[in-house]
Amino acid sequence: MTDPDLSGPESAGLTPAHLDAQWEACSAELQSAPDAGAIEQLRVKYLGRKSLAVAGLKRLGLLPPEQRALLGKRLNLFKADVERGLADARQRVS
Repeated sequence: MTDPDLSGPESAGLTPAHLDAQWEACSAELQSAPDAGAIEQLRVKYLGRKSLAVAGLKRLGLLPPEQRALLGKRLNLFKADVERGLADARQRVS
């Protein structure tokens, strides 16, 4: 089954594949973060006010209901994965 096209102007290119790629990048950066300061910078980058996750959540209301449901679930999974990765990285450097 293929993912629905969420690349229209309302979603600004936030596709499930794009979120997966962002998670892969985040995961790699977290694994190489040398200290708590670097981990905090990654938290801000991926979950902060100007992050992809927050921007995507703000745009959910502009999408048709079926796309909103799919992208909302994927954004929530992305955020949960990042939060779990942050916790693991903090544990590693402490």
